[in-house]
Amino acid sequence: FKPVISATIAKTTTEETSSIGFGIFYMMVNIGAFFLPMVTLLFKSQSYMIFSISAGIILLNFILLFFYK
Repeated sequence: FKPVISATIAKTTTEETSSIGFGIFYMMVNIGAFFLPMVTLLFKSQSYMIFSISAGIILLNFILLFFYK
């Protein structure tokens, strides 16, 4: 996914705003990498819940994709 996101950020930002665009992208990556392992620890005894939560997040991304552009 990274080349597609990098190309989208490069195409939609200007010379002045490109650094903030990439900064926001990497901030979201770091927030997800920090919090989502903690979420899985809450449900470690119920492995089916981890897969259900992952499926829900993927579904949310597909819903957001409909509003892209």
